[in-house]
Amino acid sequence: MLDEAEQETKDSLKRIGRVCKSISLIVKIVFGVLCVYWVFTTAFMVFALVGDKTSEHAYGLSVLGVVLHLAYIVVIVALFMVINGIFSDAAKGDSPFTLSQVKRLRLISALLVVYCVLDFAITSNNTLLNYDGLNTGFVSTNDNMIFPLNISPLIASAVVFAFSFVFKYGVLLQEFSDDTI
Repeated sequence: MLDEAEQETKDSLKRIGRVCKSISLIVKIVFGVLCVYWVFTTAFMVFALVGDKTSEHAYGLSVLGVVLHLAYIVVIVALFMVINGIFSDAAKGDSPFTLSQVKRLRLISALLVVYCVLDFAITSNNTLLNYDGLNTGFVSTNDNMIFPLNISPLIASAVVFAFSFVFKYGVLLQEFSDDTI
C-alpha cells in the first residue's frame, strides 16, 4: 500500500513538473511576442516624437508619455521574469515552499503596485488621443477631465502578498517537518 501511494505521489509530481514546464514555455513565448510589439510601439513613439513637428499627426505624444511607456515595459518585463522563475523552479522539481519563492511573490506584489501607479499616470497623461480621426480614451460630456483608476492590480497585489504569507507558512512547516524527521 505504501509503495502504491509513493508511486502515485511521484507520478503526480512528474505531472506538476510537466505542467510547470509548459507554463514556463508559454510565458516565454508570450514574452517574446510582447518584446517584438514593444520594439515596434516604442520605435513608432520615438519616431512620432522626433519626426516632422509641422505635421498634424503629432498623435498627442510627449517625452513624458514615452518615458511612462518605457517604465511600463520595464515593470512588465520584471513581472514576466519573476513569473517565469517561479514556474522554471517548479519544473525543475524544486519545492514551491522556499524563501526564494516567497520573495518572488512579494516582488510580484510590489511590481503590481508600481504597475497600478504607472497605469494611472499613463491614462492621466493620455486621457484623449487622436489618431487620424479615431478617438480613443475617455471623453467627458462637460469640460472636466476623467481620470480612470484601475484598481485590479492593487487587488491582485494584495492577493499575491497574502499568498506569500501562505508560502512562508509552508516554508516554516517544511523546516519543522525536516527537523522532526
